[in-house]
Amino acid sequence: MNRLFAFFLCWLLCCGLLFSQQEYLIQFRFDDCRLDTTYRNNAISLMALQSRLACMDVADVDSLLLVAYASPEGVLEHNLLLSKRRVETVADYLRQLYPALDDKLILRSGGENWQGLRQLVLVDSLLSEDIRAKMMSLLDDDVNVGTKKWRMQQWELYPYLYQRYYPSLRSALACVLYTSEHSEVVLYSLDVEGASVADSMAQTVAGKDSLPRVAVDTWQETSKAVYLRSNLLCPLMHVGVEIPLGRAYSLGFDYAYPWLMRRPDHRNCFQMLAWSMEARYWWAADGSMSGHSLGLDLGVAYYDVERQFQGRQGELLSVAAVYRYAWPIFNERWHLHVGLSLGYVFSVARPYDVFVSGGKAYRRAYTQRWQYLGPTECEIALVLPIKWRKVL
Repeated sequence: MNRLFAFFLCWLLCCGLLFSQQEYLIQFRFDDCRLDTTYRNNAISLMALQSRLACMDVADVDSLLLVAYASPEGVLEHNLLLSKRRVETVADYLRQLYPALDDKLILRSGGENWQGLRQLVLVDSLLSEDIRAKMMSLLDDDVNVGTKKWRMQQWELYPYLYQRYYPSLRSALACVLYTSEHSEVVLYSLDVEGASVADSMAQTVAGKDSLPRVAVDTWQETSKAVYLRSNLLCPLMHVGVEIPLGRAYSLGFDYAYPWLMRRPDHRNCFQMLAWSMEARYWWAADGSMSGHSLGLDLGVAYYDVERQFQGRQGELLSVAAVYRYAWPIFNERWHLHVGLSLGYVFSVARPYDVFVSGGKAYRRAYTQRWQYLGPTECEIALVLPIKWRKVL
């Protein structure tokens, strides 16, 4: 049925029977810049676009403006880069089909589409006036973007907004085509602030768009991830994994095995096997696992410390408050974490002596208990996000 409709639509386009202003929506998956022709109605939209261009002489095209947006979630810098990649993806697609358009393409990355979200709230007939007024107050409040996102995410209706509006906001591409004859074909008409784009997307959600679309609230897209990390200050001797729990919390598990020994005399060594578990809160509360965070760490360890043939073997327990700041690097493929822990350590140690290099350790007849309060760990960690997505 979709193929039949697409064929009929393309035929109308070629015959010039449709209105001069047509809307084509090219959507992207969550946190993705790849053009997926099987996603939603992308196949129909791209077919209609190609048919329109095929009906025209490319030489008569004055310019083709492409503008892409991301939904207002996550880190602002990431969304700016994501919208740039999306518009470049569509530009590369058009260059392959129409090489003559290369010098006529104008690319703009719109970043986070707050104006589009505002328009969708205004036209949503399912919202009561009180809820609409509260939402508009949140959107129009003169605060920084991070605070605005955090306030929205604390609202009880945020899941509704996220499922109903955000797929269109993060996936829309706006295009305007001008010809030398000053006739205009609009693929999401655009002004400087992006308000016209928002109006068109609002019609999509309201069911008024000219192309058939699956209702926004029937789609849900989930993204899951784990984060593998290693402390660069303990190279090749530390590994950890962090699992997001919702958008603001995460749970981490770490294993460290520093094993340092001075050779060949074996007079000095430091050996440890340590395990820890950490619960963490992220201030951004946007699911990006970046920015400022504060955590509580519980750890246990076995250790053996020797200096000049005298040493201690023992076990320790630790509890610490951990501050960490994280940001994406290498085009968002990796993250870098910098952190500092302050906490309390309790240990029971067994002193020993060694009389020959590499010889047997002779334990003394007593044990020692010691406590410590202060810095417990310094971290500069390289983190690899491993993500997978599922569309329901």
